Amino acid sequence: MSPRIRCITPEVYQVGGAGLTHANDAAIYLVAVSGGAALIDAGCGRGSDLLLLNLEAAGVAPDEIDFLLLTHCHYDHTGGAAAFCAAASAGASRCTLTKSPTCRRATTTSAPPPGTATN
Repeated sequence: MSPRIRCITPEVYQVGGAGLTHANDAAIYLVAVSGGAALIDAGCGRGSDLLLLNLEAAGVAPDEIDFLLLTHCHYDHTGGAAAFCAAASAGASRCTLTKSPTCRRATTTSAPPPGTATN
């Protein structure tokens, strides 16, 4: 599949999700402004190669991403984070994954922590 992106605004692109990367990926957005770039979510990880191509098609190389923001701890949002960090840092220590206590509980239990909104 060739690179595909959806331009939302001149600064916001959908670069991943069903029809763009892998059918199991949640929507993945790139926000690129003159001061930097952020990727919102990383998909499930099965479409990581296409995600990297889509970023390039949007005019941003993976190593130009300043932030990877994971909206919540479902696999379709976080599964591709490690692969993205490996590609973005190309062996450097620039990208570090840190699990929050909320994420750890969410991935090991079926119920969300008390006071945590679902979805």
